[in-house]
Amino acid sequence: GMVFKRETDFDFPRVSEKPSPNDLIGQEELRHQQIRDNYIYMAAAQKARDAVRVCYAKEGVNHIYNCKEEVKVYYQFLKNGFGWKGPERQAPTWLGRDTGSC
Repeated sequence: GMVFKRETDFDFPRVSEKPSPNDLIGQEELRHQQIRDNYIYMAAAQKARDAVRVCYAKEGVNHIYNCKEEVKVYYQFLKNGFGWKGPERQAPTWLGRDTGSC
């Protein structure tokens, strides 16, 4: 069948400060930003996990010595947590763009 590829490049404005409790639109925008940031973090974590799996499969019994860098990156994700952690959880710097706090 046909495969349609659509390039999406959304440039959502970032919420710079926490909106007041009465600002319902601001609260909703903040919630959507947190959801987007969490999806980015989760995708990067899954990519790191896949890199560890591929390295382990490729290296076999030598994976302990040859996959240290992949494991270090993935460990940072595990250490920071996968759930909603709030602003104290920082995205790794190697993601290539500033995702702010996730």
